[in-house]
Amino acid sequence: MKQMIFAAMLAVATSMMFSSCGGSKKAANSRYPNYTDQGVTGTRVIGEEFVDECLELSMQPEQGELREYGSATGTFEDQTVRTEATLQARMALASTIEALVTDLQKAYVNRVRMNMNTDMESRFKQVGTSIAEQMIQNSQSVCSKRYRLSNGQVMWTVCLRIRTEEVEELAGAAMLTESERMGVEFRADAFEQEMQSKVEQYRALKAANKK
Repeated sequence: MKQMIFAAMLAVATSMMFSSCGGSKKAANSRYPNYTDQGVTGTRVIGEEFVDECLELSMQPEQGELREYGSATGTFEDQTVRTEATLQARMALASTIEALVTDLQKAYVNRVRMNMNTDMESRFKQVGTSIAEQMIQNSQSVCSKRYRLSNGQVMWTVCLRIRTEEVEELAGAAMLTESERMGVEFRADAFEQEMQSKVEQYRALKAANKK
């Protein structure tokens, strides 16, 4: 049931991304005027210099965090645009968590030299999806900004975060269960080291994309 809900969210998010003016990368390369919750601070023509604060913050996760970004543009109801942007950020965060957890489990298995098989790999994917579904429900807002474009449209950008400590706790419990199933000892220290390595890889990739 959870997988069906998760798949439905992904389908909705994909549809919304195509209905808006592109994904986060396109939004990042565009230039928009500053328009916040407090009101218009200046209407500028697209093409003028502008820094998207939420995008900048999403590229600079603090220690122990995962951060992702979402944006949406439209002429429809303002709150609908904000909801679209938030959903995009949630789906991006879920994708990041799922990939990190899946890779983490595989790295741990290789490290302790457990025998990997097809069933185990399938379970790792399921664990990644399940943890992503749980974690995005607890995501927190880092930034939420509203902009008015020179053509009259509204744009919302959003940055969300989750704590890597919570991800590690859930992933570790799943790996403990897997170890018991395989009849081998769970090495918490090795798992923690692999988690730190994966998070550092994530931070390094963010830093590289920011340049």
